[in-house]
Amino acid sequence: MDHDDILNVPEPDAELLFDMIESSLYGMRRMYVLREAVRLGLFDRLERPASPQDLAGELGLDRDMAHLFLESLSSMGLLEKDSCGDYRNSILASTYLTRDSPFLQDRSLRWSWKGMERWTEFGRYLRSGPDTIERSSFFNEDWIHGIAERARCGCAQKVVDELVGMVPMGGGKRLLDLGGGHGLYSISFCARVPDLHAVVFDLPQVIPITKMYIERHNARMVTTVAGDFTKDDLGQDYDLIFSSFNNSGSDTNMASRVASALRPGGHLMLRQFSDSAKNEPLAGLEWNFTAIAGMPRERRRFSGPRSCSLREYGEALETLGFEILRHWSYDRMSEMMIARKGDD
Repeated sequence: MDHDDILNVPEPDAELLFDMIESSLYGMRRMYVLREAVRLGLFDRLERPASPQDLAGELGLDRDMAHLFLESLSSMGLLEKDSCGDYRNSILASTYLTRDSPFLQDRSLRWSWKGMERWTEFGRYLRSGPDTIERSSFFNEDWIHGIAERARCGCAQKVVDELVGMVPMGGGKRLLDLGGGHGLYSISFCARVPDLHAVVFDLPQVIPITKMYIERHNARMVTTVAGDFTKDDLGQDYDLIFSSFNNSGSDTNMASRVASALRPGGHLMLRQFSDSAKNEPLAGLEWNFTAIAGMPRERRRFSGPRSCSLREYGEALETLGFEILRHWSYDRMSEMMIARKGDD
């Protein structure tokens, strides 16, 4: 090696690499700390203040590690320390991480941790491809409840508030929620528009969960229909149809079926994942860690074998006599569209 090399600073600056490594490790550390706190039931305990020494004794922790553990959670915004050195939950933790909260993120966290655990076997996936899992072990109660938990803590309410401000829904109108799953969107629509009638259409194994949420929220204006929307009768003369994150609004073959269920002059409201969400490389890698038995493998995240963009779906609607009233980017993960069916 040339002795002059010792004085040369390489380009690009190595800090670019070190910063990427450290930021990646930082996120991993936080996830492991959070997972262990949830496993220990720490947030339920810290609805009341406690010292590191008390918690070490109660939970069987090393005293020094307990203190560092609590300090880490405090740095993450999940705990607060008082002037006596005791810790208790922050509002963030009390709202989303305690059993008594209606906004508890329990199953959704479990899904995040499953993904985290799969990354420890990344070398195997890279060499052998995805694990094949049964459809029932993926699309199960935990999956639906996990989605419901995310929707319950602001997602459904924000979407509904925005759409109610754009589309006329009063006057005893009827809404069809295609693939509505947990039903929280329909429940929220009816809470905002008291004389609205909503029907959640989903698979027979999903509907009992939908009914549970309907009962929990005393949503008397929401009913259910069990079926497969790709082949079963959807009904007719709905004033409104809502579809969120499912192929009733991303497969152009569904457009005519959806159109036939909507009365002339009715409104169709669609929400789908954006192209940027579908094309994110690291998340796309994780998407390919698993494949569903009996289903065509689609390498692109949030996509099926006949998935199209929302723009392409809108073009199919226009050939059926719809007018696209608005198409916009809703958030970092999704886009929305409102279309009106033409008058006969």
